[in-house]
Amino acid sequence: MLTRRADLKDAVVESPMEAKVLDWVQKTAFYQSNVDQLELVPQFPVGDYLKQLDPNYHHPAFRADFLLTYYGEDEQVRVIIEYDGFAEHFVNRDRVTSANYDQFYKASDIERQFIIESYGYKFLRLNRFNLGDDPIMTLSARLYQLVEDVSIRKPLKSLDQIMAHTEGLANGDSKVCSRCEDILPVAEFFDPELAKGAGAYGRVCMSCKNESKTQTRPRSVSTGRARKRYWGRRY
Repeated sequence: MLTRRADLKDAVVESPMEAKVLDWVQKTAFYQSNVDQLELVPQFPVGDYLKQLDPNYHHPAFRADFLLTYYGEDEQVRVIIEYDGFAEHFVNRDRVTSANYDQFYKASDIERQFIIESYGYKFLRLNRFNLGDDPIMTLSARLYQLVEDVSIRKPLKSLDQIMAHTEGLANGDSKVCSRCEDILPVAEFFDPELAKGAGAYGRVCMSCKNESKTQTRPRSVSTGRARKRYWGRRY
């Protein structure tokens, strides 16, 4: 069995919120079930690491709250985990609600995320709007989904695409689907069935909604019981 765990006894976290996130992650069913195949590194200097790998990397020395690496038999999945404080990471804060928070991230944060993702990392953003009533269960479900989705590979974005997506989010022409996390034109979110049949723009793109209608079993995990098996374990 792999022994990949980081020694977290002397882990350095910079804030009480980061300490809370660390505690949540370690208590998830995902972490507990796969602990010998995981490495969790607080305050990971992802920018410095990428500069060592890529001599053409000329972006800032980004530092991530956590890097969680899953060492599977055939895949290595690297997940950047970030907790976004309300004052530091959102614009027009008087307009932000739990229904629209993903539209009010600072453009610099979105650009930073896309740059890091272009190097093969997964990105898990946490904030007070998306953790639900049970942060541990929510985190566990999202981590399982991220690792599962690595088998569905998407082409990495070029920097031109990154800048175009950032501009689209900033001017309101694009938005992020809360399910597939793709950035799509706003028109892709118009659902004629919303607003009692009058039509409205939702948080989930129509491609995801149509896909859900054709599935006989749900893919996401919303309770503590398993809806499907993964790696022979229940989550």
